Amino acid sequence: MAGPIVWHGTKDEHKRLANAVARHCSCEVGMMGVRVNVCAPHRMLAEEQRVLDGLLFARREARRLRDQEWAA
Repeated sequence: MAGPIVWHGTKDEHKRLANAVARHCSCEVGMMGVRVNVCAPHRMLAEEQRVLDGLLFARREARRLRDQEWAA
Protein backbone atom coordinates (compact mmCIF):
# COMPACT_ATOMS: atom_id res chain seq x y z
CA MET A 1 0.00 0.00 0.00
CA ALA A 2 1.32 3.43 -0.93
CA GLY A 3 1.97 6.10 1.68
CA PRO A 4 0.09 9.36 2.01
CA ILE A 5 0.16 11.83 -0.87
CA VAL A 6 2.17 14.94 0.04
CA TRP A 7 2.37 18.23 -1.85
CA HIS A 8 6.00 19.38 -1.88
CA GLY A 9 5.35 22.76 -3.48
CA THR A 10 4.37 26.15 -2.15
CA LYS A 11 0.88 27.28 -1.17
CA ASP A 12 0.68 29.38 -4.34
CA GLU A 13 1.67 26.42 -6.52
CA HIS A 14 -0.95 24.30 -4.76
CA LYS A 15 -3.60 26.95 -5.35
CA ARG A 16 -2.74 27.12 -9.05
CA LEU A 17 -2.85 23.33 -9.38
CA ALA A 18 -6.18 23.14 -7.56
CA ASN A 19 -7.63 25.81 -9.87
CA ALA A 20 -6.39 23.96 -12.95
CA VAL A 21 -7.95 20.72 -11.72
CA ALA A 22 -11.21 22.51 -10.91
CA ARG A 23 -11.40 23.88 -14.47
CA HIS A 24 -11.21 20.31 -15.82
CA CYS A 25 -13.27 18.56 -13.15
CA SER A 26 -15.94 16.17 -14.34
CA CYS A 27 -16.82 14.63 -10.95
CA GLU A 28 -20.40 13.51 -10.55
CA VAL A 29 -22.02 14.89 -7.42
CA GLY A 30 -25.10 13.24 -5.94
CA MET A 31 -28.19 14.91 -4.54
CA MET A 32 -26.65 15.14 -1.05
CA GLY A 33 -23.59 16.97 -2.36
CA VAL A 34 -21.32 13.94 -2.13
CA ARG A 35 -19.15 12.85 -5.04
CA VAL A 36 -20.49 9.64 -6.51
CA ASN A 37 -17.90 9.44 -9.28
CA VAL A 38 -14.42 11.00 -9.00
CA CYS A 39 -12.84 12.44 -12.16
CA ALA A 40 -9.33 11.52 -13.29
CA PRO A 41 -7.70 14.84 -12.25
CA HIS A 42 -9.04 14.57 -8.69
CA ARG A 43 -8.10 10.89 -8.54
CA MET A 44 -4.58 11.85 -9.63
CA LEU A 45 -4.30 14.38 -6.78
CA ALA A 46 -5.36 11.74 -4.28
CA GLU A 47 -3.41 8.73 -5.57
CA GLU A 48 -0.36 9.64 -7.67
CA GLN A 49 2.60 11.05 -5.74
CA ARG A 50 4.95 10.53 -8.70
CA VAL A 51 2.71 12.54 -11.02
CA LEU A 52 2.42 15.40 -8.54
CA ASP A 53 6.20 15.49 -8.08
CA GLY A 54 6.67 15.42 -11.86
CA LEU A 55 4.24 18.28 -12.41
CA LEU A 56 5.97 20.38 -9.79
CA PHE A 57 9.41 19.62 -11.26
CA ALA A 58 8.28 20.47 -14.80
CA ARG A 59 6.66 23.72 -13.67
CA ARG A 60 9.78 24.86 -11.86
CA GLU A 61 12.13 23.72 -14.62
CA ALA A 62 10.07 25.51 -17.28
CA ARG A 63 10.26 28.73 -15.30
CA ARG A 64 14.05 28.39 -14.95
CA LEU A 65 14.53 27.66 -18.66
CA ARG A 66 12.26 30.55 -19.64
CA ASP A 67 14.16 32.91 -17.34
CA GLN A 68 17.51 31.78 -18.80
CA GLU A 69 16.26 32.15 -22.36
CA TRP A 70 15.29 35.79 -21.85
CA ALA A 71 18.20 36.77 -19.59
CA ALA A 72 20.51 39.47 -20.94
